[in-house]
Amino acid sequence: MARSKPKRRGIGAMCSIQKRVLHPSKSIRKHDEYKLLDPKDKIPGWEIIGTDTKKIKGKDVGDVVLKNDRFGEEKFYCARQFAVVDVEGPAESFFPVITRRRNQNPSDDSASAAREVPGGTTNSNGDGADTSAPDSAAGLPSVLRSFHARGAGSGDAEDVARVRSLGFDVDDDNDPAPENVPNEEERAQESVRDNQQWGTHPFDPRKASNAPNSSPYLDGLPRGEQLKSVTLLWMFEKLMGRWLLESVIVKATNRKLASNNCHEVSYGEFIVLIGLWLLMASQKVGGCSRRDYWSSEPISHWSGAPFRLNSYMSRNRFEQIITNLKYTFIEPQPYVDRFHEIRQIISSCISIWLSDMPR
Repeated sequence: MARSKPKRRGIGAMCSIQKRVLHPSKSIRKHDEYKLLDPKDKIPGWEIIGTDTKKIKGKDVGDVVLKNDRFGEEKFYCARQFAVVDVEGPAESFFPVITRRRNQNPSDDSASAAREVPGGTTNSNGDGADTSAPDSAAGLPSVLRSFHARGAGSGDAEDVARVRSLGFDVDDDNDPAPENVPNEEERAQESVRDNQQWGTHPFDPRKASNAPNSSPYLDGLPRGEQLKSVTLLWMFEKLMGRWLLESVIVKATNRKLASNNCHEVSYGEFIVLIGLWLLMASQKVGGCSRRDYWSSEPISHWSGAPFRLNSYMSRNRFEQIITNLKYTFIEPQPYVDRFHEIRQIISSCISIWLSDMPR
């Protein structure tokens, strides 16, 4: 069945847009009707009133400027590709069509790579795109030109049959390459050895080898009633290793803080930060950002964070520490080591766990 033609974006077009891509997000979160809406759900009724370009991660990104009667005269924006058009605006207000050569980098705006076309067929993103066959398809039958324009990987069984009926060979890429087909000698080497068969064994190999059934424990960890007197901090330091936290992570983080002219973090302050982080991670609150935990607004049952953390650590200090958080103070090797940042953590944890766990 033919796919319906996507609607064109332009001034005056009415759109539905996901909550998560609309900005400023703070205004969306405060709105009574949408503050509890899932971030992936769409909000209807957005009218495109203009365009703009914003710098995101060092790149210029084309945005559409929007308004919605539910938000009064406030202006919003989102990346152009996220605006799904429900009703087109006037034809004379359609955005220019950008056409590109196949495999051309979209960011290359050279005259040879892209050109503006006043009209044209729209692509799946809602902006027009020239779908005429490339020059390399000139002179081919019409069925081949359309097949070529859609791409070699888009043909279904009906397309393949039509092309073959014209006398052309079609490689549908369904068969393995000849070098990947094993010969009889390779098949023989892969067969099971004598007295072997495929299947599962319905018994526990540990039981069969008479392995003792011992309960898990840590050396030095109290048991039974004594375990009730142990604090959660003591357990955390036992599992993670205080030496690792204090002599590696805190030490490396302080080096980074000092290089950025920031106050060093003490071990106690670092433990508070971890506790706050774990507390926030344990909350199942939809539509709540990290900054809401330090909000100056009153706690609400309907929006924001369920509690405030200002009395434990300021938000600026929290962000300052995690921005400078480091996991090693060892200088990197002259070769590329993608695990360099955590290699000291891994080796230290293994040493700590092996010393505390029975073998």
